[in-house]
Amino acid sequence: MNKTGQTILVMLGGGGYVFETVTLLSDLVAARPDLKFVYLNTKWGPVPPEKGLTEGPVYIVPEFANMVKPEWWRNIWPMIATLATTLYAHIRHKPQLTVVVGNRHAIPMLFAATLFRRNSVFVESITRSTMASLTLRLLQRFNLGSSWIVQWPTVKIDHPKVTIGSIQGAVSK
Repeated sequence: MNKTGQTILVMLGGGGYVFETVTLLSDLVAARPDLKFVYLNTKWGPVPPEKGLTEGPVYIVPEFANMVKPEWWRNIWPMIATLATTLYAHIRHKPQLTVVVGNRHAIPMLFAATLFRRNSVFVESITRSTMASLTLRLLQRFNLGSSWIVQWPTVKIDHPKVTIGSIQGAVSK
């Protein structure tokens, strides 16, 4: 398959994941300037070309509530809305790869990528140095995603299917 002009669907979101995502994307763009991006974002995330992001379509999705047991039901609407938006982005832009860094939006986004049989990568946040997040554990449990990447060897111990490293290899698949 010709990789020229490959489209990547990315979750920007808000908070600390933005820095990791922007760093990851700047490395990808430096290595592959022909890449095109489609973004899912919350109202708190940066809008391209802010923070040096490559311009591309942006779709707004709702924030998730904290994943505390008494309030799990508050995540139903964001899950459905993110899934619907991701399905629309797949139909409209046909991304070859979906990338999410440590964000709960990964579950509906990687579910959609799996439905469309597209490559997808979940990168565990660098702040997860001892234990995998609930998001990573759910993605693995339901086999959502082509690959899962962690940034600390201690997280890999309990999750042998994960890779330690970066997503640059996933882009060239």
